[in-house]
Amino acid sequence: MPDFVKGLPRPRARSGPGPPAGARAGHTTDAAAGEVPRCWPGARREAGRGQGADRGDIEESRHAMPIGIIGAGAVGQALAGRFLAAGEQVVISNSRGPASLRALAARTGSALRPATVGEAADQEIVVLAVPWRRLGEVVAAADVTDWQERIVVDPTNPLGPPDFRAADLGGRVSSEIVAGLVPGARLVKAFNTLPPDVLGADPLTPAGRRVIFLSGDHARANERVARLARRVGWAATDLGRLADGGRLQEFPGGPLAALKLVMEP
Repeated sequence: MPDFVKGLPRPRARSGPGPPAGARAGHTTDAAAGEVPRCWPGARREAGRGQGADRGDIEESRHAMPIGIIGAGAVGQALAGRFLAAGEQVVISNSRGPASLRALAARTGSALRPATVGEAADQEIVVLAVPWRRLGEVVAAADVTDWQERIVVDPTNPLGPPDFRAADLGGRVSSEIVAGLVPGARLVKAFNTLPPDVLGADPLTPAGRRVIFLSGDHARANERVARLARRVGWAATDLGRLADGGRLQEFPGGPLAALKLVMEP
C-alpha cells in the first residue's frame, strides 16, 4: 500500500469555473432525461463536433502503437471496449496474469491482447485503471526504470475499497501524486468523472457527444489523449494543468466529478 494512502480528510476543492446553473453531480443529460445542459463558456470544443474522427485522426490510429491498460476491472474493461470499437489495438493486463484474461479476449476479439503488466506498460499510452490503494504495487510490478516519453493516463480517484474513505492528499491533487510514481512520464488525468457503465456506453447519444474532461502539464500529451477520445466519439475538454484542471475533475471534492454532460451538435 502506498504510504500516501491514509483514508482521512477529503481533499479540498479549489474554486474555479463551474458548470452551468442546474448541472449537478449525478445529473443525467441524455435526451431521454429531457434536459441537456450545454458545456459552459470556456470549455474548449474539439474539432469535428459530432462528425467523428477526421482524416488525421484516422491515419494516426492506423499507425499508432496499441494502448496499454493496466487493470481489467470495470473501468479497464469499459475503456478497452470503447477503444476497440474505435479501431484501436489494446494490450490489457491484471495482477493475475494473461491466462486469467483469455476468456475476456475470446469474447472481445483479436484486437484485445492479454499481457503482463510489464508488457502493457511498454506501450506509448498506458492507462492505470486500478484502485487507488493499489497504485504503488502496480507501478512496481510494471518494473519500468524509465517512464520517459510514455503518456500515462490516470482515471483513478483517491478512494476505494474496502472503506471508500477519501485519502489524505496533504493538499495536493491526486494526479500530482500519481505523477510522482511514474517519473518522466507525461501524465494526463482523464476518464475519472464518469461511472464505468456510462464510460463504456456509446458516447454518441441522441442529444450529442458525451463530454470527457482531461488535464495535464504537457500540452502535446493532452492533445494526444484528446485526439484518442475524439476518435472514440467523446467530446474532449482540456482543462489545462493538473494543479487547476485536475482539482476540478477530482472525486471527491471537484465540481466536475460525476457530471454527465453532452456536447450539443
